[in-house]
Amino acid sequence: MKDVFLSGPELVKVLHPHLSLNTLTSWVGNGTVSTNDKGARSLRDTAIALCAKFGRENERLKTERASNDDLKEELERAKLRKLLLEGDLIEIEKEGKLGDLIRADEAIAELDDAFAKVKAKLLTIPNRMALEIAGLDDPKEIQDRLEEVCREALDELNHSLMGTDETEEPD
Repeated sequence: MKDVFLSGPELVKVLHPHLSLNTLTSWVGNGTVSTNDKGARSLRDTAIALCAKFGRENERLKTERASNDDLKEELERAKLRKLLLEGDLIEIEKEGKLGDLIRADEAIAELDDAFAKVKAKLLTIPNRMALEIAGLDDPKEIQDRLEEVCREALDELNHSLMGTDETEEPD
């Protein structure tokens, strides 16, 4: 089959709206479309270049559609994750209102208070016991008395921190 050569405007007229004169000129410039000795452009080369352009465009659209589908799936997964986290949050709030859970900052504040009370109580022992211990000569007796005072202090702290009556016996 013999190739047909047409002028640029004729080719654009035949292939309108799929081809512009600028595109055709660039294809001639980069060697995609050949010309004859009179400068007319090859219809066969132009048709091949158009097919390649449409193929590239089709692939781009497929990729874009696939990308859009991926984005839709990712969005659906994100919505599901959000719903699950909201459900977890509702459960946590519900359990917190029932007293099953406490806030971390509240727990830390309570622990800070408890440690401050323990520290203060233990630091009073040397001042209270100094004179009493000074009058003792037996190291075993000093040790027993200090141990007794420490246990009493710890029991008092336990009762005050746990909110129990001091008369109750531990299990």
